[in-house]
Amino acid sequence: MTFPPLTSRLGADSSQEAKWPSLGKNVADSEEFSVSLTRMLNMLDRSQMAPDTVTLVFDKGSAALANTVQLQEAGVGWISALPWNQAPVAFRERAVEQLTACSCAQPGVRLAAEKLLVHGKQCLAF
Repeated sequence: MTFPPLTSRLGADSSQEAKWPSLGKNVADSEEFSVSLTRMLNMLDRSQMAPDTVTLVFDKGSAALANTVQLQEAGVGWISALPWNQAPVAFRERAVEQLTACSCAQPGVRLAAEKLLVHGKQCLAF
């Protein structure tokens, strides 16, 4: 996984990119999550970046409650896709007519957004 340059924090020239730790292929996030999170936090520390100034983005594989707890304890911001089957039933089973159309250019794309209780915490769900 590659992120944009962190030139002001890492002292690298603008042509370099910061390489962030990532999981290998076919490795369950639950097996590696705490190891990877520790490595990410160490990189932030070495780069003199406060965890609360960073937002980590994860796919739905990281949405386990144990991972959520670790992220909250680490103090980083984070966004994660929640597996559809973990979303509250009332949110998943809405009639299409209740969903807002995104635009006339994309008539088949609809959107719902509301605050929901996920893993014991209120989150904005889309």
